[in-house]
Amino acid sequence: MAKEFLSRRGIPFREVQVFREQGAIDDLIRLTGALAAPVVIVGKRFIRGYDPYALTALLEDDGWLESHSSDTKTDMKADKPSS
Repeated sequence: MAKEFLSRRGIPFREVQVFREQGAIDDLIRLTGALAAPVVIVGKRFIRGYDPYALTALLEDDGWLESHSSDTKTDMKADKPSS
């Protein structure tokens, strides 16, 4: 879901397969303090799991997105996992 969220907004990202790439587990633990996935790292901050509102806030704070608009809020409803 995070990949789709970023792709739809044209935001570049790198997917890391932590169990396939040598050193990736150590990097994940060093950066986040835990072995938990998925993790989205934006600048020096991160979120665990997929939360479109938290991800939007991180991207706005880091300058990747402009501030919330009603269009952004509507678009995020489509990104929210269904219950």
